[in-house]
Amino acid sequence: MVDGNMGKQAPTVMFLQPGIIFDLSINSYRGLHAERGRSGIDHHDKRRGDASRVHVLHKIVAGLVDSGYLWDMVSLGTLGGTNSEATAVNADGWVVGQSDVTQGFDAFLWTPDHGMADLGTLGGGFSSALDVNDRGQVVGWSGTADSGVRRGFVWTAAGGMVELPPLPGYASSEARFVNNRGYIVGVSCSSACPTGNPRATLWVVPVKDDAQQQLADTIDLILSYNLTKLGTSLTDKLQNASNFVAAGQVSQACGTLTGFLHQVSAQKGKALTVVQAAALAARVIRIRNDIGC
Repeated sequence: MVDGNMGKQAPTVMFLQPGIIFDLSINSYRGLHAERGRSGIDHHDKRRGDASRVHVLHKIVAGLVDSGYLWDMVSLGTLGGTNSEATAVNADGWVVGQSDVTQGFDAFLWTPDHGMADLGTLGGGFSSALDVNDRGQVVGWSGTADSGVRRGFVWTAAGGMVELPPLPGYASSEARFVNNRGYIVGVSCSSACPTGNPRATLWVVPVKDDAQQQLADTIDLILSYNLTKLGTSLTDKLQNASNFVAAGQVSQACGTLTGFLHQVSAQKGKALTVVQAAALAARVIRIRNDIGC
């Protein structure tokens, strides 16, 4: 855990579609004269520029919706309560957030295969998941048995919810973002978070990688797809790669996994749906990185 200072940067916001990039930073607005004329607001008027940019953003997003660039809205459900809120998604389509329960609200993890699961709390009546990485680590905050005290957490399928303590001398913590190497950032607070003199905090919770287990899990995922047209060609490649890993033959494993990725790419939109292909590719790319390809 490291205490650090957080700087500020002016962000450039982009809306991404395959093959299409819409730059929504301030520079992009200056060419939208027609929209500026309709709004009656000059983009160079510093006092009213923000309102103009919001107006143009609304126009752009509305146009994207009308043109079909935003689609496939899916209800993820709840944990039995009335409301739920999604906060983050990883490359495999795992979604995290919070949902009402009988009393309070709990952090949840939603996966395409199993739907919404309650991640529980650290003894309090509330918890919220704020981020999930591509290794399945979920981070957020939870109430505790001590009223008014919340603590950050990291959750994994193997270990469940584990508390991330605050910096020495601080009372509460929140974990907000996690990368694929298990580096977690958030805040420690002298009293209740997110207020209470927050201090930027880094926790490091390394992911324990087992390439053979990851390959076995990916084989199980492929079998769940019932890909009769492909037979066992994909699973055979992964099993061969696992055998190479077990024998310490990394270069052969890497070559086999490259062949797997080529086959997945060739079958995208054919024997594999786009979502299935993306999930398999993301998993195998991570495995390649883990074994040092």
